[in-house]
Amino acid sequence: GRYSEVDFLAVKETAAAELISSKG
Repeated sequence: GRYSEVDFLAVKETAAAELISSKG
């Protein structure tokens, strides 16, 4: 199915948080 806009933003924020935590 299609992601809603909110789900898409949540996925992007989760990915960004994972990148930041992996850097730290």
